[in-house]
Amino acid sequence: MKAAEADIIVNQGEYLMNISLGTPGFDVVAIADTGSDLIWTQCNPCSHCFKQEAPFFDPTKSSTTASQCDSLQGSSCSSANTCQYSVSYGDESFSNGDLAADTLTLAVPIMVIGCGHNNDGTFNEKTSGIIGLGGGKVSVISQLGASIAGKFSYCLLPISEMGISSKMNFGTTLTLLPSDFYSELESVVDSHINATKVEGAQGLSLCYEAQELIECRCQVEAIEYLR
Repeated sequence: MKAAEADIIVNQGEYLMNISLGTPGFDVVAIADTGSDLIWTQCNPCSHCFKQEAPFFDPTKSSTTASQCDSLQGSSCSSANTCQYSVSYGDESFSNGDLAADTLTLAVPIMVIGCGHNNDGTFNEKTSGIIGLGGGKVSVISQLGASIAGKFSYCLLPISEMGISSKMNFGTTLTLLPSDFYSELESVVDSHINATKVEGAQGLSLCYEAQELIECRCQVEAIEYLR
């Protein structure tokens, strides 16, 4: 199976993810945030929304949108099986809306998402919401679950590369670092390992002998999400 991936776009000190939501697919560009969990985007009808360049997502036009009641912290579910959520962030940005389930074209067909109808904060016109990559149960990483073994990797371009995209990969993929940075990182790691180094072990430079076994502390193959 092809590994799930998404474009990461540099934008004014932030990194935006480009995903497709709903059926038929609707392109959504939102802030990639490892410090929060909920995936949400601005939706019609919008009582109070920040300005965005792209159209708002309309859940009524998606054949796979369904109401969702979930024990998300900050949500309030009614007997009619509808659920309202409220999330806020350290910079006083916020989103309030309906919790729903819909398709997200990564690796699994249905994900819990937030459909924001009352949103504001330090958002610019290039984004329409936030994609949570944190540790909670409604984050992208948790919802992808065993299909990616809790791992993802990415290459973040310098913030000066406005509008240029790279890739975020979900699954057991390589993490690539600039050679100068990696050399410094390798030197720091090496200084903290009290073992005899094994030279030329399969071309990997951070391998050490330990109790008659070769224990490899090799180039990072993936960023494993710590739960």
